[in-house]
Formats: sequence, structure tokens, C-alpha cells
Amino acid sequence: MKIRVAVPTYPLALLLALAALATVALTLLPSSASAAPLVGKDGKIHACYKWKGKKKGAIRVVRSAKVRCPRKWKKVSWHARGAATPPAVPGPPGPQGEKGLPGVVDTATVEQLEGKISELVDRVETLEGMVGSLCAQTEQLNEQTTALGSTMSSFNTVLSTLLVGFSPVSVPGALPSFSCPTP
Repeated sequence: MKIRVAVPTYPLALLLALAALATVALTLLPSSASAAPLVGKDGKIHACYKWKGKKKGAIRVVRSAKVRCPRKWKKVSWHARGAATPPAVPGPPGPQGEKGLPGVVDTATVEQLEGKISELVDRVETLEGMVGSLCAQTEQLNEQTTALGSTMSSFNTVLSTLLVGFSPVSVPGALPSFSCPTP
């Protein structure tokens, strides 16, 4: 009596994906101190490939090109990096592209900016009017101060002649001249 064991069959794509995942995991895991580097001094990776019998297609990475492979195994190697190629020669420049359309101005933005400019012009005109009014008031004050100074000077003269020992009050003559800016 023969006993049969059911061995699950997996799709080839799943097996290849698992093999690729295992390869990536093994290359990313830190190696121990006793493990040999995968890339030899000649820049190649050396391995033995099973070409006959059970487990056909298996690969074992070996330490160097000097290692002998067992029976039914063949020696293989490949470059860790691809072969160097000469630098590419740049091609001729391509044809000139079409000229684009002129830029479109957003009229709403232009109107907003014109409104802000108009507001600023109004404010400047208001400030100019205020400065003109302040200049006129300053000129009147200067005239009145000058008149007051001359009146006080005359008053001091009269008092000093009438009262013996009177010390006159010091009164400034006139304010320094002031000129308003012209628009």
C-alpha cells in the first residue's frame, strides 16, 4: 500500500516573488563577521549553479573564482555593477517652439489697484490741504509774536522811566523766520 502525501502547488509568480523578497531580505540584513563579501576583488559575484538533477536551477554564492563546484553544478559569475559605457553624445537642438499668446490682464485686479491708487491720491491731497492750513496759522502766530515782542519792549521802556529801580522784563524779539513748503 502506497501512501500519497498531498504537496501544495504554488503558482510560479508567487514562488518568484518569494524568491525575490528573500534575496532582498538577505542583502539588507547585516552580515556576520565570518561571512565573506558577495563581491570579489575582481568586481564579480561568483556562484555555483545546479544544472542537472533534483533542485535544478539552485544557486549557491561562493567566496571566489577559485572555489570548485560539486558534480552536476556549473560555475557562473556576473559583474556586481554593469560595464562602463562611453558618455553619450548630445544630439542636435530641436526645432523652435511656437510663440505663445500674449499675457491676459485680469481686469478685476486692475480695477482694484486703480481704486487703491485713487484713495491714496485723495489722502495725499487732504494732507497737502492740512499742511497749507498749518503753514498759514504758523505765519499768523509769528506775526502776532513779533507784535507782542515790540509792545512789551515799549512797555518796559515806559516803566523803567516812571519807576526808579525797575528791572525790565526780558522779552524775546521775534521768532525765527519760518517758510512753508511750496506745492
